[in-house]
Amino acid sequence: MPDAMRAIIVENPGPAYRLKLNDVPRPTAGRGEVLIEVVAAGVNRADLAQAAGRYPPPKGASPILGLEVAGRIVERGADVEGFPIGDSVCALLAGGGYAEYCVAPQSSLLPVPQGVEIVHAAALPETHFTVWTNLMDSARLAPGESVLVHGGASGIGTTAIQLCAALGHTVFVTAGSPEKCAACEKLGAQRAIDYRSEDFAGAIEESTGGRGVDVILDMVGGDYIERNFRALSRGGRLINIAFQKGMTAEVNFGPMMMKHLTFMATMLRARPGEEKGRIRDALKAEIASIMMSADRAPADSGDSPLVIMLVGVNGVGKTTTVAKLAARLKRERGSVIVAAADTFRAAAIEQLEVWAARSGVEMIKTRQGGDPAAVLYDAATAAKACSIHELIVDTAGRLHTKTGLMDELDKMRRTAARLVPGAPHEVLLVMDATTGQNGLQQARLFTQSAGVTGIVLTKLDGDARGG
Repeated sequence: MPDAMRAIIVENPGPAYRLKLNDVPRPTAGRGEVLIEVVAAGVNRADLAQAAGRYPPPKGASPILGLEVAGRIVERGADVEGFPIGDSVCALLAGGGYAEYCVAPQSSLLPVPQGVEIVHAAALPETHFTVWTNLMDSARLAPGESVLVHGGASGIGTTAIQLCAALGHTVFVTAGSPEKCAACEKLGAQRAIDYRSEDFAGAIEESTGGRGVDVILDMVGGDYIERNFRALSRGGRLINIAFQKGMTAEVNFGPMMMKHLTFMATMLRARPGEEKGRIRDALKAEIASIMMSADRAPADSGDSPLVIMLVGVNGVGKTTTVAKLAARLKRERGSVIVAAADTFRAAAIEQLEVWAARSGVEMIKTRQGGDPAAVLYDAATAAKACSIHELIVDTAGRLHTKTGLMDELDKMRRTAARLVPGAPHEVLLVMDATTGQNGLQQARLFTQSAGVTGIVLTKLDGDARGG
């Protein structure tokens, strides 16, 4: 590779800035980083603000513009796992994308989704990371809730519409013309409000029967803040990712108190790599499905694995059952892969590693606290690529966070179904044979959320080692 590269640099930063193509030193991949040969870079409002001198890059970031790219990995630093040289990826950056080569931390990499052109993939990371972390993480958008997105025709807006609609949320947006409103509704918004001719708060009250929406994603600020309070339901959450009308405003906070509202504001660019990695893990399982259009032909199931999910509460021998089932299916079918998707417990991952090594089966895992659906996504993708016959998925069983667990299992089922036709093909509920009345409650609970197809009884000899 050459020691120099071409990059677009900013001359005279400020209102009269100029962009110029220059030769600059090529970066090298450090620990936990990859070097990407850039095919395309996304253009974001933040790039324009940086060039105009209003948005300096974070400390240590490249001064070159560009917050997202797509390309191919040409160099790996120490401690990089997966993502071999030659892989096509898209990446979220703190800077440096407007160049022939750029460095990206592994924690900010996403594989280019199947069926998406690599040039188009360059426009995925910034908007998807932003929408996911703000709506799903910070605002805690829950199943069945509604959301209002300002700037519906923007990159953030169009991403939020498609992501939220695909997850079953009712989506309202604002946009600045009838044409933009029509485009937003075509993408999945239930109602697009032309803010130039309508009062969006009144329109939301009308559309929701006076209830309001649960979450609002705003980048306008100013007088929108108080109007957002009016459009929110009781207990609603307002999250701002920018203040395009200015950083100051006179606001009546009375409605916020009376309606028990939450008001938040976040930034993505300066977050540490570990935090971006958690966002990436949670997003990975969803992004491919969002990119798959509804009229695209389903994948050929000829080389797809049989997907078996095991569910159940902790302490019933679920991990042991996964291991025994994997060993048996390997003998009978020849090739098995295990997904260690109980990321809540480090001990579960460690136990499965031991069992997988003993049985001679492959295992896909992530760190403790990672997104279980992302583990399933990686395992299913690997199984399809390697023509693996069986995929066995371990899951969490922490009933003290019942709602979160059931949502997690539902998300895993949806992820499996998008990647493998008909998956999961079996959902086995693992139960302790000595369980009494609680067993019926467990069966009802897991059947409702996970679609249980069979039951595995453990500890028939009264011994936890019985499996």
